Amino acid sequence: MTLDRSGVLGCDPLGVLLALIPPLLSGRPLVDGDGVVSPAPSVEDVRRLDEVERMHLAYAQFRSLFVESPGWLAPRVAVVLSSNRPQFVAGAITQIQAQRWVELELVLGLHGVSPPDDLGLLEGGAVTEASIHVFKDDVVFGDVLQELTEKTTSEHLAKWDDDDLYGPHHLLDLWLLHVLSGVAIVGKAAEFVLLEEQDLVVRRRGGRILSETSFLAGGALLVSRVAFDGVGGWSSLPRSVDQDLIGRLARSGHISFRNHGLEFVLTRRVDGHTWPVIDAYFVAAAELGWGRIGLEIAGVETTAVSPRPSQSGALPSLAMCVPNKNDRFGLERLEAVASEMHRVERIVVADDRSQPPLEIKVGDHSS
Repeated sequence: MTLDRSGVLGCDPLGVLLALIPPLLSGRPLVDGDGVVSPAPSVEDVRRLDEVERMHLAYAQFRSLFVESPGWLAPRVAVVLSSNRPQFVAGAITQIQAQRWVELELVLGLHGVSPPDDLGLLEGGAVTEASIHVFKDDVVFGDVLQELTEKTTSEHLAKWDDDDLYGPHHLLDLWLLHVLSGVAIVGKAAEFVLLEEQDLVVRRRGGRILSETSFLAGGALLVSRVAFDGVGGWSSLPRSVDQDLIGRLARSGHISFRNHGLEFVLTRRVDGHTWPVIDAYFVAAAELGWGRIGLEIAGVETTAVSPRPSQSGALPSLAMCVPNKNDRFGLERLEAVASEMHRVERIVVADDRSQPPLEIKVGDHSS
């Protein structure tokens, strides 16, 4: 399949992405006038990939249309990070520095805490300019974000949460969608969630990707600075400042758009989270679940994750029911990751008249 790089920016983003699927499914490379954009795997290999793996592959080729073009200039993005938990700051900075194909202006605000001893240098990797600011505990969270934002000069503003996990192309993909779609604010939903206490990663659908929606995660937003300033910036609120911003932009006629859910994992830490819902809320809405191998499936660095918490007492276990029909490869993946599911006590596979009947083997047991 041949694509013209010069015409990509004028295309509908959903149309461009859908155009990548046929060559991937057929095993053909995606090419332009200068040659191969990105090598494609064999037909046999592609057909064995699951949906998430195909999405990773499609977006790798999608990025290459831009970053491998002659004259590519990395976009400049301001990243605003506010934290009152110093134990998470160093890990967050490491993930920001690891962003690829972007130049970042990092503004770090410490809210009611002093800088940790292991903070290190803020500049490095993708971060070309950085500053740190300390606020008293009684300053409202929204005011902290607003003061930090006012210190930035980039045309694009990204909000980053200290305790969530991000892959290296997170900001590039948001910026590309923002440029292609022309909307004021883009983001990701909390599709992948790490339940740290249970050592469980779940995937929730929650609607279509590459579509207009206001259901975006607060830690995965990128907004045009012009539109942001046009609605008055962050409100002086103690929480939910991101949803407030999305709402005010919508009332001003600005569309919010959802990107894919890869390379962003909402993390439910053992020592608390600002979203006050229990883990069962995420488990009930989950379509798939893994052990910590799910972080690699989502596309985030496992080195940024704290080790499994020590267990002082017995914690409740989980049972999983997996519907299946004629998907031998899906069961092979389940067998491969079952040993990582530390908290899953029982796996029940409901075989819906597969031909021939499917069998799963985990450890010394088969069914």
